[in-house]
Amino acid sequence: MGEFARQKLKSGESIEENSELLDLFVHNYQPGDGNIIWPATQKVKLESENIHWIGLSILNICDANEAPDLFEALKWVYENGPCSICRKSAVEHMIKLKLIEPEVIEECLFDADEDLQKVAREFKSSQ
Repeated sequence: MGEFARQKLKSGESIEENSELLDLFVHNYQPGDGNIIWPATQKVKLESENIHWIGLSILNICDANEAPDLFEALKWVYENGPCSICRKSAVEHMIKLKLIEPEVIEECLFDADEDLQKVAREFKSSQ
């Protein structure tokens, strides 16, 4: 199933139209798959109603796999996701992977979501 998803994304299949492709990576993830997934996010229209589902799929992949190569996809979820819970989860994954950028932490300190502010404060105080 993972190879099927890889081939579909490599051939240009749209995750905006078929976000379920990402779900195939949850249990079939291989190092380097982030380099296939992130470019697929760049083709998604930011007004798409599927952004939330795409973000959830990326987070599910990260929940099941330690995947540093998904950093750019996580950053995409943080920057474009409409859901504060998903954005917080993306930041937590970037922290766990030790790939969080200082400017993202600074931005989170002023986020409208208090839980995300707390994550940023705790991270900053631990440094």
